[in-house]
Amino acid sequence: MEYQGTKSRRKNSKTVEDKPFPGSVEGFDILRGNWFLHEHPRIRHFNVDDSVIRRPGSGLDRVLQVLVNHSPVGRGKWRLKPFIDRGRRVFASSLMSVRPLSGEFPLHYIWALLASPVAQFYAYCFMLKRNIHKGILGAMPIPNSCEREVLRISRKAKEYLDAARSRRTLFEQRGVQPSHLNALLQSLDSEILRLYDLPAHAERLLLDQFAGEQRSGVPVGFTQYYPTDFQADVPLYAYLSESFQRALRSEPPELTDGQERRYDELVARLDSGSLTYVEAEELHWFQAEVDGRDYALQSAQRRGARESRASRRSVDAQLKRLDDRLASAMLREPRNS
Repeated sequence: MEYQGTKSRRKNSKTVEDKPFPGSVEGFDILRGNWFLHEHPRIRHFNVDDSVIRRPGSGLDRVLQVLVNHSPVGRGKWRLKPFIDRGRRVFASSLMSVRPLSGEFPLHYIWALLASPVAQFYAYCFMLKRNIHKGILGAMPIPNSCEREVLRISRKAKEYLDAARSRRTLFEQRGVQPSHLNALLQSLDSEILRLYDLPAHAERLLLDQFAGEQRSGVPVGFTQYYPTDFQADVPLYAYLSESFQRALRSEPPELTDGQERRYDELVARLDSGSLTYVEAEELHWFQAEVDGRDYALQSAQRRGARESRASRRSVDAQLKRLDDRLASAMLREPRNS
């Protein structure tokens, strides 16, 4: 929504004010301020009379939507700051509305996609220092998701947003701990990346772009996905699995016999087409554990191979030093006449 210039408007006509005025409606015009992704910018009050509006656009539709910034929120790689608007508010041209075309995508799912590292790096590559256009944002690749996957992402997004609203603060000591919020964010991002199904090295390369940079719009410290000394190419969902975390603690990553049997049962039910919704979610969790175990074993094998090669090089170096000393001693030894 854009207003007419001051010369075209009626004298003393109001456009946007901090306080309500006759005929005004609530809306958003700027993203400035210290607010988080689970919140929204400051609400202002808009004149929506036709006599002052130059171009209404979609800003006057007043529908359920996800709003996102036109201009980058910072110079780093976290460029987008989306938020859910359930108040059906109007908005100025400094914001863009992202809405489901036919109601098939919940708002939490759209929000999660826009807040994900894929969307953030996409915006970083195309925005540079300029605004991102609707056409560019609309061309962003999105994963082909079934209803079950959309609901899973939506559930995880809502879980994070609800937890962030009840986080522990100076005045609320019983709230959610920062470490738990961090874990919820990582879990949400890992599930979105899992839908994109990138090669492991490509996903690791993507996430490493954000290393050392504070994530915008989150109330906790969030500067990396992997520890700085972790070098293996492991997808985030597999890295976060219980089996892979056991391996990091030098514990066996293998599943129990009962878990292996249950996993085989679920795979058989999937092949026969008799898998229920609850069982599908269970299989989804098991698959992450199986993949985490496999990546852990592969990492151990590679580490063992590297250590073996290093050990062979060390032995070869020691033998060479012995040969050199022996040769030197033989040269110094006097010959018998």
